[in-house]
Parts: sequence; structure tokens; C-alpha cells
Amino acid sequence: RKKREAGEARQREQGEKERQVREQLEADKAAGYMHLQLRGPSGDVFAFKVKPSGRMRKSMDVGCQRLSLDCDKARFSQSDKVLNMKEDTPESLGLEEQAIVEVREWTAEELAEQERQRQEQEAARKKAEEERAQKEAEEKRLKAEKEAAEQVEREKREAKAREEQEARDKAANEE
Repeated sequence: RKKREAGEARQREQGEKERQVREQLEADKAAGYMHLQLRGPSGDVFAFKVKPSGRMRKSMDVGCQRLSLDCDKARFSQSDKVLNMKEDTPESLGLEEQAIVEVREWTAEELAEQERQRQEQEAARKKAEEERAQKEAEEKRLKAEKEAAEQVEREKREAKAREEQEARDKAANEE
């Protein structure tokens, strides 16, 4: 009988905990939060809440600390898609309530590749900026040439009109 009572007490306690968790989840959802889980390389899970439109960097930093990972070397993924924690938001990633984000530390090779890609992107950005600046300079030069040519044509027309007027005035004076 004591075993049965103890079992019932555990079930009531478990049910109460589940009810409290559900209520907290509902309250957080009503406040505009969603819950995600961060799973480390050893399988440990860290649960946290975030705003769907907020960047996840701070939450991931805390998660890395709890999982004893170096945040600077951490690689986050969800369903084999690498996540950019500085830019991505749960909303932009399409993450749902209780989604699991995997984290592991980058290997030296992966870090080197990431740095190489970053440098390539920066070089491409600089090249595009230089090309844009050159294009703007060329457009400015062409516009200035066109305006100068139009000014010369205007001056020619005005000079011709003056000459014609002077010729008419001279002819009128001779009569």
C-alpha cells in the first residue's frame, strides 16, 4: 500500500511539474517568446527562450558557456544547415517551438576555410565597391562632357542668332 501511495504521489508531483512547465511555456508564448534547445557535441541539451525576431547570438553564447564550448569556435546548425548566429533570427530560419539547434566546435581546417571564405567575400565586396565607384565616376564624366557639348551648341546657336539679328539690323539701317 505504501508503494502504491508513493507511486501515486510521484505521479501527482510529475503531473504538477508538467502542468507548471506547460503554463510557463504558454506564458512565454503569450509574451512573444519561443523556446529552443541547444544540443552540444556530447548530447547535453540547454533549453532557452528567445524572441522570434531577435538575433540569437547572446543566447548561443550563454549556451556555449553552459556546454563548456569556445563560443568563437562554435558552429551552429539545424537540420544540417549552418546557422549564422550574428545575423539569423529564429523567424528568418523558420525555426519552430522546441526546435533543436546543434552546436560543435570548428576544426582547425574548418576555421581556416571559414576565414578563407570571409576573405574572398570581403575581396568581392571591395571589388564591387570599386567597380561601382568607377562606374559612377564614368557616368559623372560622361554627364559633364554632355553638358559641355550642350553648352557649346547653345553658345553657337546664340552667336548665330546674334549674327542673323545684326545682319537684319544692318539691312534695315541701309534701307
